[in-house]
Amino acid sequence: MKIQIKDIELIFSKNQQQFIDEIKTIILNNYELILGCLGENKTIDISQDESNFNDTFYYIVKGTYNDANIRRLLYDKFFLLKLYIEVLIRRKNYSNISIDHNPNITDELLSSLIAYKYFETNGSFDDFVEYLKVRNTEETIFEWLKINQRWETYNYLLNIALNGLKEEDDDFLTHVTYIISYFSKKALECNKKEKAPKVDYPNISDIEFDRLFYEFLNFINAPDSWIDIYNSLKEQKLLIREHGVTECFQDEDGIYKIKLENSNDLFVFCNFVHEFIHYISMKDDFLKAEKLIEEFPSIFFEKIAAEFLTIKGYPNVIIDIIDDDRDSNNYYIVTFPLFLRIYADLIYYFKNGKIEKENMMATLQSFFDDESKPSRTDLEKRADDYCDFLIDFFIEEGLLFGYQYLFDTYLAEQVLNKREQDNTIIKKMINVTNNLGMTSVKDILTLFGIENTLQEEAAKKLIKK
Repeated sequence: MKIQIKDIELIFSKNQQQFIDEIKTIILNNYELILGCLGENKTIDISQDESNFNDTFYYIVKGTYNDANIRRLLYDKFFLLKLYIEVLIRRKNYSNISIDHNPNITDELLSSLIAYKYFETNGSFDDFVEYLKVRNTEETIFEWLKINQRWETYNYLLNIALNGLKEEDDDFLTHVTYIISYFSKKALECNKKEKAPKVDYPNISDIEFDRLFYEFLNFINAPDSWIDIYNSLKEQKLLIREHGVTECFQDEDGIYKIKLENSNDLFVFCNFVHEFIHYISMKDDFLKAEKLIEEFPSIFFEKIAAEFLTIKGYPNVIIDIIDDDRDSNNYYIVTFPLFLRIYADLIYYFKNGKIEKENMMATLQSFFDDESKPSRTDLEKRADDYCDFLIDFFIEEGLLFGYQYLFDTYLAEQVLNKREQDNTIIKKMINVTNNLGMTSVKDILTLFGIENTLQEEAAKKLIKK
């Protein structure tokens, strides 16, 4: 007698027919594992009385998990936390994934590997084999994985973040301390100063918008290629007019486009300049800029666009409003608790090593007065929940989280301040924009002669202490 289970043919005797449903379940639960062991002959023959399927399955599993390559994998020190990240990515509906993972590993193999490690400490190999047959405690095993790996995973992600930031900026830790301090002080000043009044200008026509943008390109002495790119954006309908934010984005087919707010006012014009510069620096994927400096040219030319409008005779308040908008964005970043938490953790990790649950509990406890202090059990749960939240954030949002806006605003301000001594600043910025994918932080600091700015300011700050 025989039965076909997907591509596997099972041959059995009449007296084994009563066990067929159970055997079929085992095969379907471990289909890839069994199929991989059968080779070209996709047949299992248990028709002889002395041949028992349970024994056959046991030796398939034992042979697989005794394989030298599998065992090397199982005892890699980051093995479990990488499995945890992979499970999170599959279980949660992340809109974006910023961390490398292994989508090629099948769900069956993923859950089997986790179960192997679970039963290694919570049972035996025989228990593992029995589990694979029915896979009925998967949620229990996932909870065990989460409890055992959440803090290891958070520290692993901090390490990736720190290495990534240091790779893009050798003196990251010196810079981040100063930059956050700089914008925190600036944020306080922004709160105290009177905001520029919002001025309502009549919308300008598409023709006027075009004329103004061509004049701007002429004002900065942009290369002909930039004019061609702008014309191409319009001709290929890559410039999309609709209500909402102005942004440069990549569509589902990988094509870069610019979404432009439907109201053609002067502030949208400056926003468009920002996104157009993004398009110039991002349109060639193979020259994609390092994330730390991807906002630098856009913020610089956004400020130049505001100056251009005032030279054209529009009120000076435009510059103030553009500056206010940028300051507001940076104020939000430096005062956002999550931003401060992540960078405090990065610096702590660098100086002291791993962040333990006790560290987070102590931080959370400091938020309560003596009368409202939560119990230790409650604090532990809050710390774990917060850790889970931070892990989700790292996986989905990436590892810089706003620092590039602070860093690049600072760079743009320093470069703008050099114009009186250097009349080639805009020409250099055009070159940087065209070659941003081949430009490093160090290149920019050297090109504009601002390589000592951050270090000197940071040194002064340390001396004051």
